[in-house]
Amino acid sequence: MFRKSSGQTSLFDVVNLFPKILPLNDWSYIFNKLIFPLIDEEKFKGFYETCNRKGGRPHKHEKTMISHLIFMAMEKLKWREGDFQFSRSLDWLLATNTPLNEACIDYTTLYYFYSALFRGQVLYC
Repeated sequence: MFRKSSGQTSLFDVVNLFPKILPLNDWSYIFNKLIFPLIDEEKFKGFYETCNRKGGRPHKHEKTMISHLIFMAMEKLKWREGDFQFSRSLDWLLATNTPLNEACIDYTTLYYFYSALFRGQVLYC
């Protein structure tokens, strides 16, 4: 089931836990302010078939997964490397507004999303 992300911040956001950890002109702040809001989650609403079972959609928002794919392409990472890097790179977490306690995207979930994105398929639950 499709779930739109909210703009609410978490207590575990990197900015709240480590203020001024990166300079204010870092690319992650620029990505967060200029590019991240341009990703329209409504376009991915049809990717998920509605059903009554649990686990019908990934636990990450589409904005975060699209950003993750962009970062993997920028750094030329493979699926497992991208999974490993996401939870350890503060700039990736800052760019996607991801709290430290939610800093994990399974590489298989990301791969299925990537496949559906480029094949135009519906992800079934």
